[in-house]
Amino acid sequence: MNYIKLIIFVFVFMLAVSFAENNTQRVTLSSYFNWETSPFPMYLLMLVPFFIGTVVGSLVALPAASASKRPSKHSIRQTKSWRRS
Repeated sequence: MNYIKLIIFVFVFMLAVSFAENNTQRVTLSSYFNWETSPFPMYLLMLVPFFIGTVVGSLVALPAASASKRPSKHSIRQTKSWRRS
């Protein structure tokens, strides 16, 4: 299973690198009140929100993931009753 994850990771990484190489055009973002950014590569416009979303999604899922690893109250009571027997 770890080999499959490694292969998927390498594939996604290579896809991201090729995307960055193909999208090196400089872009400027314009907003309200005549606000503009300095020119930056287009691949940053695509990859930065992706990585921010990945980090925020991981942080949101962290409490649920840690709660699922804790034993439930029912299983603790059941274990205690088995030990008494």
